[in-house]
Amino acid sequence: MTLMKICGIVVIFLIFCLILPKGKGNLSVIVGISMCLLIVISGIDNISPIFEYVNELTKKGALLGKYTPVLFKAMGIGFVCSAMAGICRENGESSVAACVEFFGKGEMLVCALPVFKDLLALAIEAGG
Repeated sequence: MTLMKICGIVVIFLIFCLILPKGKGNLSVIVGISMCLLIVISGIDNISPIFEYVNELTKKGALLGKYTPVLFKAMGIGFVCSAMAGICRENGESSVAACVEFFGKGEMLVCALPVFKDLLALAIEAGG
């Protein structure tokens, strides 16, 4: 059901873009960002059962509890940066899109530093 709703939003957006005059660049940016927000808001209900399931597994000890938040932060950073880079590319700003993606990769590495620290400590402990 959600997929059909998102497809409907995209079709309406595309029709709206065809109707808009080509010289109105600022208006098309606002419409594009609004469309992205509508898609994200529509998809949040679909994603929430995943978080509930992972939270349940974490409470049962089936997942590594302290690494699960790192995973979700990295996924969130990846999704947001990918969406923002797409918006930038759509508006002809490919250099800004590349910078957004580079920043996102750096943020993911910063989020993963505790994991790297624990892995290095485990490797040193096992080797010595």
